Amino acid sequence: MNCKEIKTLLSVCLDNELKKDEENLVIEHLKTCKNCSLELDKFKQIQKLFSYKEKVEPAPFFETRLFNRIHKKEHAIGLSRVVKRIIYAGGGLLFISTVLILSMFLIPKNHSYEEIQKYVFQETLDSVNKRIPLESEITNEDVISFVIYNG
Repeated sequence: MNCKEIKTLLSVCLDNELKKDEENLVIEHLKTCKNCSLELDKFKQIQKLFSYKEKVEPAPFFETRLFNRIHKKEHAIGLSRVVKRIIYAGGGLLFISTVLILSMFLIPKNHSYEEIQKYVFQETLDSVNKRIPLESEITNEDVISFVIYNG
């Protein structure tokens, strides 16, 4: 066995959960490999640290309070998304109305109704496309919020 395979077995070996033949292979390897022996020593130190720590029972109704806090966070995240959607919708409506008003003054009067309609439609479409986030703009927090909100 190589070091990589042995290192995956060290924790299991320390918990005495290896088969006898695997345990013998690990022991033989540890006799000749200083790196793996050091790794096992680190595991032993960690195990020793946790053995000193007394086990604490959670307070009464801990689980209920925890789930209530999670529910409140989910609700707050949902509300913030609603507010964001309202802001985006309001911004979109403001943009569309601004384009319409400006188009009345900036577009020469000799253009046809269809040309003006195409122009306004294209400007509106461009503004909508700008609001769709790129994959690189999506943060881990956005993903977590999405998973929490949408289950």
